[in-house]
Amino acid sequence: METSSTSQTRWWDLPSAIFLFLAVLFSALRMQSSGWTDELEHVRNIAIFGNLLGLALGYSLFKKRGVIWLSIGYMLVIFFWQWLGALNFDAEQTVLQQQALILGGRILINFREVLSGKPVTDPLFFIFVLSLPYWFTALTAGYQLTRHNNIIAATIPTGILMIVVHISDAVAQDRSWLIALFLFMCVLLASRRAFLQNRHVWKTNHVQVTQENNIDISTITIICAALLIITAWVIPTAIPYSDYAKDTWREATRFWRDNEFFEDAFASAKKTAPAKPEKFRDVLQLGTSISQSQNITFIVYVPARAKSLPRLYWRGRIYDQFIGGRWSTSKTAVIRYNPQSEDIKVTTAQGQVDLRFSFSVYEDQFTIYSPAQPVWVNQPVQASQIRTSNQEYVDVLNITTSKALDAGDTYDVRARVSDPTIEQLSTAIEPYPSWVTERYLQLPQDFSARIRELANEITANAETPYAKTVAITNYLRTEIKYSPSFQLPNAETDALEYFLFTAKSGFCNYYATAEVLMLRAIGIPARLAVGFAQGESDTLGNYYTVRDLNAHSWPEVYFSSYGWVEFEPTGNQNALERPERRE
Repeated sequence: METSSTSQTRWWDLPSAIFLFLAVLFSALRMQSSGWTDELEHVRNIAIFGNLLGLALGYSLFKKRGVIWLSIGYMLVIFFWQWLGALNFDAEQTVLQQQALILGGRILINFREVLSGKPVTDPLFFIFVLSLPYWFTALTAGYQLTRHNNIIAATIPTGILMIVVHISDAVAQDRSWLIALFLFMCVLLASRRAFLQNRHVWKTNHVQVTQENNIDISTITIICAALLIITAWVIPTAIPYSDYAKDTWREATRFWRDNEFFEDAFASAKKTAPAKPEKFRDVLQLGTSISQSQNITFIVYVPARAKSLPRLYWRGRIYDQFIGGRWSTSKTAVIRYNPQSEDIKVTTAQGQVDLRFSFSVYEDQFTIYSPAQPVWVNQPVQASQIRTSNQEYVDVLNITTSKALDAGDTYDVRARVSDPTIEQLSTAIEPYPSWVTERYLQLPQDFSARIRELANEITANAETPYAKTVAITNYLRTEIKYSPSFQLPNAETDALEYFLFTAKSGFCNYYATAEVLMLRAIGIPARLAVGFAQGESDTLGNYYTVRDLNAHSWPEVYFSSYGWVEFEPTGNQNALERPERRE
């Protein structure tokens, strides 16, 4: 209906605006019902706000240039707001500046992954891609209705988007009702606009329309809408089950369906990226290898102080017992912690730095990865801990969440990171605490005498535990060649003997196991840690991108007063260099 108070190109009618809004809503709900990834409700919200903004801008007195700039400004604000919501930040624990940094970093990383031909498993990128068409179609629909009274431009793009989603989702019958409701709103909208225009003509020509005529017009509109609902209910539902329709759709979508670029860009959709099991289980078989794909596992945002540390490891689990060629964890106490009530109980050691890290999850997981000794997580967790005879909790071996972390989630960890100097470690000598010697000197009953002899030979000229550890580390780095594969000649062969004396090659699982057992053989407490190596740093060192191929095993060695310290014997990893001394 044309208004007298605004320009002749401005149209406004509340029922028409409601019909269009509901049509856009049903289109967005059809997309949300696909369940392609989590947090799709944020794309729905973007469509809703886009349509309301389009209705308002179309009716406003702003000219085209002003409409464009206002649309861009509102888009940036609404996108930023909704995408932050998709990351599930703890607003009380993560400041807005840090949230913005993490959001921007993830979007840039995702684009870099796409351009380099790698699969993007971050659901945030999928949400990002869907946000753009839903924003622009919803915004355009509202603008075209109230500025130009263009029903076709207001409904067709949104309808096409809905049909594409419907067919791509291999639709089930119970979802086609959303298309029926969409078409019902479109019919009501078209009928309403036609009636208003005709009423204006009738009024201009002094044609009187009775109440009965109005009722007849409404009845015809409802009947037509009902016929369209039946059509919508039958035809779209039959599309996926019609061989001809499926072949036609396959041919029409061949370009992006068979294109590796699109496949990698939308790898986070649940239909192409099924949930993966935990990488590290309760038992670790010697020789177990982890996927070496380029898929991102998580991204870690680090504080400035962490940049001066020699190297970071993202620890997921600790093993202390080696029997029958398998690593496992001795009996522990499982303690539940709430971030609002208390920190995780651990012993404090000298040379540790208390730092906070933010993790952006790219693969579903229960395990909380963290550097060194975690003391706090910003969500409820359960920690497997060592409890001494004095009922003290002295160590954390593994932390898990009660509810799985989905791809796209974030969590914060505060950890005590060991940063001792060579001088400090060189002066750290026995005695060790009883809880350390009872647990971390275990050797299998059939432990090789030949490996024990090698350990004694390598450390013959070393006097301190640190010097002996360095000697064994350097021996493994120089004498054993890294190989991503390792195969025993037969089941009876001692795997570690074959690794050290015959093959003289292998991967991190063998390197770390050999060092831990060799150190134990000469009386130095050590254990096996698994998780991920540091990963790839950005140019400023603000975050690390950690991929499947960064999965790693390494030894941790206990030093009196300084606690557990990491060493790096694996040949394909950079050497771990600590400062000689510190002022």
